[in-house]
Amino acid sequence: MVRFGRVVATALLVFVFGCGQQQVAMDQPEILLFNGRIFTGATPPYVEALLIRGDRVVATGSTEQLLRDAGSDARRIDLQRRLTIPGINDAHLHIDMFLPVHTQLPFDTTDPRCAIVLERVRETVRTAPKDRPIFGTIGQTALFEDDCSAVMLDRLAPEHAVLLNTWTPHAMILNRTAVNMFAVPTADPPTGGFYGKDQRSTAWDGVIHEYAFFQLFADLAKRVDDERARATLRGVLDEAAGFGITSLQPMSMDPARLAHLLSDVSTPLRVRILDFSATDFGRGNAHARTEISDRVAYGDLKVILDGTPIERSAAMRAEHDDAPGLRGERNFSSEQIRDFLRRSRQGDYQLVLHAVGDRTVATILDALAADEASDWPERRLRIEHGDGVTPDLISAIRRFGVVVVPNPSHLMLPDLLVRRYGARRTQTMQPVRSLIDSGIPIAFGSDGPLNPFLNLMFAISYPSNPTEAVTLAQALGAYTRGSAFAEFADREKGTLEVGKFADLAVLSQDIFQVPPSTLPATVSVLTMVGGRIVYDANALN
Repeated sequence: MVRFGRVVATALLVFVFGCGQQQVAMDQPEILLFNGRIFTGATPPYVEALLIRGDRVVATGSTEQLLRDAGSDARRIDLQRRLTIPGINDAHLHIDMFLPVHTQLPFDTTDPRCAIVLERVRETVRTAPKDRPIFGTIGQTALFEDDCSAVMLDRLAPEHAVLLNTWTPHAMILNRTAVNMFAVPTADPPTGGFYGKDQRSTAWDGVIHEYAFFQLFADLAKRVDDERARATLRGVLDEAAGFGITSLQPMSMDPARLAHLLSDVSTPLRVRILDFSATDFGRGNAHARTEISDRVAYGDLKVILDGTPIERSAAMRAEHDDAPGLRGERNFSSEQIRDFLRRSRQGDYQLVLHAVGDRTVATILDALAADEASDWPERRLRIEHGDGVTPDLISAIRRFGVVVVPNPSHLMLPDLLVRRYGARRTQTMQPVRSLIDSGIPIAFGSDGPLNPFLNLMFAISYPSNPTEAVTLAQALGAYTRGSAFAEFADREKGTLEVGKFADLAVLSQDIFQVPPSTLPATVSVLTMVGGRIVYDANALN
């Protein structure tokens, strides 16, 4: 049965767009997608055909009916029974962590042992130019081994700047030459930052965490010229379109620059940039959302309240199993967190809070309770990651209308989490199904591998805690409808319904019919943003 014919669809569009939004003109170009298996993410869940006029869906229904309803000049695309889904919306990623020209230490793993790291440094300094910094990406093993220190790096590379950052990235070890090259302050850590492997050093030891690290990273990115930055962004946008990603929500330490770089490359995707300020924290800059074009906007504010399990810097209510006496540190006090909430309400911008540890999540909820404002559900306060949303905190999360943005790739570190927190505590962390079952809105962001189908596999398998695994429809909903809700765009996108943007992806395989292990091989064969084809593998010709 046809969901909406031409007359009904047009009447509905007048209703949908009557509240200050532009109506879809009847003389705009039409595209008909037909003979497909189109997952709408709404009701009904599947249709055979979509009619697009301009940038909007104007009708959904059967192939037979919409072939009759489409105008004679409409472009007709036979989907050949392929699965078509709403465009993926990646709610949390980083696309502008640019590094200046440098020498990279080669590792075969994200967690090399310290002995391997130091050997690579010895080898590299023999031939590396002295005027180029040497970067290496390490994990939890090398970070906490005693020999991986600034003192050792000084001995091995007295004339080369060496910087070893964790892959999260939330911490770095750097030698004296690097400190001098990049004018890193060593007297006192900045607000929200720490020195020392355990975040407790009172004197400089060459290890920086959190905002001490983020400020350095922001400075490094500024040293990258626009031409190189644009080339990097083009690569990310092309990769995303090939996966059927139509919207991105990157976190940026220089959102205005990123917005203009994206405009320079005429991004085909919708990009809403969150201001991840490394110094301001909402005190001086205006964080109201700024529209650069119909594709690019920036504003609102993300604040990182704690670290990650990798560096033992997620703030926990109980001490770490593998480091007695340590619980991780919050980057900001309870009063500062209450101030972030007040300022976001006064400035009328969305507040996005990185919170991993259960102590950090509990502090946010205490601050919301103390705030006494009743409009937090309408403000859609976001908790990014939310690993520490434990069962006792879920009811308050729901009461305040908090949106949680889990990252499926984070679910794949069970051995590390058990070492840090023990098996029993780990089973109460990183909820996904419990959030959905409790009526808490969730969105998915990659914050790691961009491939959304790899992340879908992680979410539906969740091997270390299968009771928290979700169905594929739920996971896809978090990556589309949920991500749109998280950015106040759920009236415009996230589902394939009449009146919404024609943002969609035609997939290479039916992800609802194939074994979960084959999901990561999925790609888009046709990606559309606002009715415009932004990626075409020519599979439908």
